[in-house]
Amino acid sequence: MTAWLAAAGVQDAPRTQQDVCARPEPGSAIEEPGELRSRDGVLETDLTIHDQKLPDGTSRYCYLTPNGKPSPTLRLKPGDQLVIHFKNDLVDLDTTTPAIDRPLAGAPICTTRKQADVCESGAMTPISTNLHFHGLTVPPVCHQDDVLKTSIQPDDAPFDYRLRIPDDAAPGLYWYHPHLHGFSKTQVLG
Repeated sequence: MTAWLAAAGVQDAPRTQQDVCARPEPGSAIEEPGELRSRDGVLETDLTIHDQKLPDGTSRYCYLTPNGKPSPTLRLKPGDQLVIHFKNDLVDLDTTTPAIDRPLAGAPICTTRKQADVCESGAMTPISTNLHFHGLTVPPVCHQDDVLKTSIQPDDAPFDYRLRIPDDAAPGLYWYHPHLHGFSKTQVLG
C-alpha cells in the first residue's frame, strides 16, 4: 500500500514543507510584521492557519496571507469594516504512532459527510479552529466573534469573518488568535 500511496503522490510521513511556520533565529533581529490597512472604510483579506511539526516534536501554528507573509498587522479606524476570508489548513500532526502505520498522517482531513453548519457545529478537535479578536467590543455572534459555537474544519470552505469596528473604539493594540475551547492554549502557544 505504501508504494501505491507514494506513486499517487502521498507521503508516508507528515507534511514535509520546510518552515511553513518559520520563526526568526534566536538572537536575530525581528522584522516588523507586514501591515494591511483599510481603504475607503474596508479592510478585506484572505488569511490561512497552518501547523507544522518540528524535529523536536513540538508543534507550530501560524497565520499566513496569500503571499506567504505571517500574521499581518491589521490597521483599521473606528467605523471601518473588517472582512477576513479565513481558511483552516491544519493537518493532523499526531506522531504517537510510527509513520509506517499511518500512511495518510499529515494529509488534510477530507470527508464525504454532509457539511455541518460551522456556526453551530461546536466540533472541537485538534484540527478545528476559529478566530477571536481580543479586546475589541464586537458581538459574540457567528461571522464576528463567536468562539463558543463557531468551529472551522480543514475541509470547510473559507469562512468569512465580517465585523465593523465600533465608532467609539478606543485606539489600542488588539490582537487576533485562535480561540477554540479545549485547544486554544495549544494553538496560541504554538
